[in-house]
Amino acid sequence: MTKVRFELKDGELAFSAKGHAEGPAERRGASGRDIICAAASILCYTLAQTVGFMDSDGQTEEKPLLSLSPGDCEIRIRPKPEFFAEAVHAFLVIENGFALLSKNFKDKVTLSQLLT
Repeated sequence: MTKVRFELKDGELAFSAKGHAEGPAERRGASGRDIICAAASILCYTLAQTVGFMDSDGQTEEKPLLSLSPGDCEIRIRPKPEFFAEAVHAFLVIENGFALLSKNFKDKVTLSQLLT
């Protein structure tokens, strides 16, 4: 089970995805073979790339947290006020992707939607 969470608190946007859609390692296929995990991974990496671009363009108050490893993703950004709407939009697009996954694969992905 992959547990996904979005948060907005004190001007910071946060996202986390923990776990694997297919459960314990002994029940998962080889890396890259599970379509649900692949979809979740590309959503994680897309958000990380977007946040990285925002940081390199000077749109953040501080260095964002970008932590990605198999079965564990955490991303946090504190955008400058003038770029807050852009950051929220990026998070909402990714949240929509995870909403589709959780709707279609309820037993594999859970979503805590705190931005909508």
